[in-house]
Amino acid sequence: MKTPSMKNKARGDSLINFVFGIGVRFNKLFRRQLPACASLHLLSADAQLGFLARSICLTFLLAVPLPSRAHEPASAPPPLNSFELPQPKGLQQFALTDHRGVRFDKAGFEGRWTFVLFGYTHCTDVCPATLFELRETRRTLASARSDIATATIFVSVDPQRDTRERLAAYVTHFGEGLRGVHGAPASVKAFAEQFRVRYATAASNRRAAQYVVDHTASVALVGPDARLHAVFMLPLRPEQVAADVARMDARMQTARHDIPTPKDAK
Repeated sequence: MKTPSMKNKARGDSLINFVFGIGVRFNKLFRRQLPACASLHLLSADAQLGFLARSICLTFLLAVPLPSRAHEPASAPPPLNSFELPQPKGLQQFALTDHRGVRFDKAGFEGRWTFVLFGYTHCTDVCPATLFELRETRRTLASARSDIATATIFVSVDPQRDTRERLAAYVTHFGEGLRGVHGAPASVKAFAEQFRVRYATAASNRRAAQYVVDHTASVALVGPDARLHAVFMLPLRPEQVAADVARMDARMQTARHDIPTPKDAK
């Protein structure tokens, strides 16, 4: 005879199986639409979980009519369009080199909001499309909040082909405020691991002249405090991403003002 706890567990298992089935269907559909350099299987565990959650939400949004928001408070902020970390993550020190031959380290994040994208210059679709979206995001944010400084860092995961000269020529196509960054394979790998980014060259393509590098497809957001605040999944929506950054910046400014000074503490 099944006890109530056993019945509840069975119902829970059935729900998990149902949800998992939905996620698998969406993942299969999504992987057919992704180019090789954005394979889902290379996403971090957290990113895959986030994608699964988005798939489930989308399923119910398509199936169930949205309730009226007429009675919601007018001041209620819209939801973030990113995976915001509950607590910003501090970054470990690192040392890479940008397309001008200038050292890029942790201090390069301070004082501005920085979008960090990992990719490579021979990428034919995801990387250039995302860089154009980031350019539009920064323009949108600048027109609305000129007091918020931003930058974009493009980290090459293809050290064999992405020389400093090639990066210098590549970044000119995507507007100002973009730094192409590269470094020794071990240094890039250690830096990428701080963002849970994975990348690899397919074994069958390693000897080909135009090989493909599979890599995590996402954009990280590092704050003026040199800490990781959020991760945006692709494709980006520039207006909404800009609004998210503005909202996070306002919250950071409020938190700074709320910190008691030594005089206030007395």
